[in-house]
Amino acid sequence: MRRKAIAESDRSKLVKVYVSLLVVSIFTYCSFWTLSSTI
Repeated sequence: MRRKAIAESDRSKLVKVYVSLLVVSIFTYCSFWTLSSTI
């Protein structure tokens, strides 16, 4: 029972990390695209 709870918390941490990475990559892509279009 306890092991399952630990696995759930690890999964939620993994999801948070994945979402933050996705947001950062999208933000970087958008800023790079804006810079390339302005130049």
